[in-house]
Amino acid sequence: MSYTQLASGLPVLSAKVLSDRLAELTGGNLVARRTVAGFPSRTESRVSERGQRFRPLLVELYRTGLALRDGSVQSDDGDCC
Repeated sequence: MSYTQLASGLPVLSAKVLSDRLAELTGGNLVARRTVAGFPSRTESRVSERGQRFRPLLVELYRTGLALRDGSVQSDDGDCC
């Protein structure tokens, strides 16, 4: 996915924050980047194999967030651990 595609899908995120987060995720081997030849050259990002391992966790966090927002799950104010 190109930077422009990512930026348009995340309109509330500033360009600097997006660039910084992509750099952090790339540094952690969670996102892989490659340069596409051409004029002008462009960079594409994709979730790496290592990053894919986090998908089930992220999906569950997303679902829990939706349920909490909609009130179908009560939050537990106690310690979790």
